[in-house]
Amino acid sequence: MNLLNDCGDDLNDDQNSLPDHHQTNNDRTTSNITSQTQQQQQQQQQSQMINQLQQKQQSLRNSTIVAMSNLLAANIESGLMRSIALGYHRDPQTRAAFMEVLTQILQQGTEFDTLAETVLADRFERLVELVTMIGDKGELPIAMALANVVSPQYM
Repeated sequence: MNLLNDCGDDLNDDQNSLPDHHQTNNDRTTSNITSQTQQQQQQQQQSQMINQLQQKQQSLRNSTIVAMSNLLAANIESGLMRSIALGYHRDPQTRAAFMEVLTQILQQGTEFDTLAETVLADRFERLVELVTMIGDKGELPIAMALANVVSPQYM
């Protein structure tokens, strides 16, 4: 009888140890699921942050393009001269942004026809200023130099 009791006790011990093993597996599974959920939440947060940064960057880009368009439209002569180099910039995004600026200016109807006329008028005005510049002693040095060099028939 002792032998049967001993066998029965061993059987009970084996049955009692099985739920502990299953409990350990359940704890591991729960831990893995929790870890995966946390990773997914972190990935979602990161993707949300990336989306927000991209939206802010796009907003900044659009605002910059609008600002440059307004500046160029307000003073097309000097603005275009200073910013034309952006059309040849190494960075393709900078070139694309400059093209957008030019496109917006053209869509706004800025007149480029008067640009050539105004530039020529400004050049002639500057030339007259130089020729009629008064020196320290009240003379016109450039006009006098031209008078000494150029023959009267070409004046």
